[in-house]
Amino acid sequence: MGSKRRRLAPSFEALARARDAALTRRVDIDPGERVRRDDARLTLLEASGLLDGVGSLAAYVAMPGEPDPRPWYHLAEGRQVALPRIDGDELSFHFVDGRTDVVAATMGILEPVRHRPVELGRLDLVLVPLLVFDAYCHRAGRGRGYYDRALARLETGSVAAARPILLGIADDEDEVAEVAQHDGDVALDAVLTPSRLHRCST
Repeated sequence: MGSKRRRLAPSFEALARARDAALTRRVDIDPGERVRRDDARLTLLEASGLLDGVGSLAAYVAMPGEPDPRPWYHLAEGRQVALPRIDGDELSFHFVDGRTDVVAATMGILEPVRHRPVELGRLDLVLVPLLVFDAYCHRAGRGRGYYDRALARLETGSVAAARPILLGIADDEDEVAEVAQHDGDVALDAVLTPSRLHRCST
C-alpha cells in the first residue's frame, strides 16, 4: 500500500491558494501600473513619519512582479543601507555602497558581497517583501522561510531588545482574511500598500 499524502490544516491550505493567486495576479500587472503603485507607496512612506530618526535600513532587490523599492533609494541618502543575500538556508544582511558592493546571484537577482555584514537588530527599519498579509500584520512570502527565520532571530538574538521597525511592502489586493502562522513567526509592525499605511491591529 502506498503512503498517504499528508493533508494540510485548512488554514494552511487557504494560505497556499492565496500565495498561488498572488503570484498569478502579479504576473498580470501592467508595467505602467506597477510604476504608479511604487510611486504611490513612496508618497505615503515620505508622509508617514516612519523615516524620522532612521539612520540605517534593510531594503531588498525585487523579484519579477514584486513591489520594487528601488525607486525609493534616494531616501537612503545619509543613511546606511543593507541588502539580503542567501547563505544556504538563511538570509544574511550586508551594508552596500552603490553597485560595486553587489553581484548577480540566483535568477540574476543582485545580492551584496559578504564583507560588511550587519545583524538585523542593529538596524532601524527593515523593508520586508511578502505575497499576502492580514489585519494583524502577519505575512507570508514564497514559502521557503528565509525571512521567517531571519525575523525570528530578532526575538532570540543578542540584540533582541533593539528590534527595528518591520515594514511589509505589498499591493492592496494582497490582504487576506487570515495568514496561518507557524510557531515562532514574527508579525510586522505595518504594511505599506499603494492606498494606505496599514498599522498592525492588536
